Amino acid sequence: MFEELTEEIEGISLPFLRELQVELIDLKVRRQGMTVVIQILADRPMGGITMDECATLNRKICEKIDAGG
Repeated sequence: MFEELTEEIEGISLPFLRELQVELIDLKVRRQGMTVVIQILADRPMGGITMDECATLNRKICEKIDAGG
């Protein structure tokens, strides 16, 4: 179940990551009690990313997931 979900979330995330010119370093999907937790680690090879960029990625990815992909 988590393999398919991980692939789906990666597909949703990559366009937003490319838009900000950052790379996907790691993506983990796990269950914590009754909640599914998604962890995305992204970085820019030269210079890193800002907290504002993290917030933007989080918002865009969550909106897309909430809209059903």
